[in-house]
Amino acid sequence: MNKLGVEVSVSSVSHKADGSVEASHYTSKPIGTYTNKKSRTYVEGGQQVTIMSMEKDGNTIEDKLIAGQLVERRVNGRIEQNPKQVGN
Repeated sequence: MNKLGVEVSVSSVSHKADGSVEASHYTSKPIGTYTNKKSRTYVEGGQQVTIMSMEKDGNTIEDKLIAGQLVERRVNGRIEQNPKQVGN
């Protein structure tokens, strides 16, 4: 589609049988780039855990948040040391 000069954007939210919620968002730009975002939220040990992943032009970033605090970041599958807090 992006070769036709069309921007495509698709979003979805699904509720899983295990009680988790998964949201996905895909955007394709007319200039040939794309972004694919996905988040999954669940409760583990009484705390809310959110896994947010983003793929942009072949690179993947995955953040793990527990109770809203960033505890781990993976860039292309490798754990990043001392991840910085997002959204602050």
